[in-house]
Amino acid sequence: SANSGHLSGGQSGTWEGDFVNGGPVSGPIASSGFFHSFGPALFDTLTASTTTGVSLRWSDPIGASANDYDLFVVDNAGTTVLGSSTGFQTGTQDPFREFMS
Repeated sequence: SANSGHLSGGQSGTWEGDFVNGGPVSGPIASSGFFHSFGPALFDTLTASTTTGVSLRWSDPIGASANDYDLFVVDNAGTTVLGSSTGFQTGTQDPFREFMS
């Protein structure tokens, strides 16, 4: 699974890095806030032939995350939201988002 390795060790296909502000949320996503910039695109493309779930984890203490990130799964063109995880992190939640298809 993706949690069994890490990118810098060449053991995972996951994305790792710091948040980079990609500008205000727009397009098919009905939310406020800012996109993360994955470089030239505002979304990361998954290359697995089948995907049953997508998760987002960040570096905050378990049970004490005040950084509120949302996870959106979009189609290949980035024009249609296929799923999301948008609960609130208010200081007592885990630093984790998950979408299961």
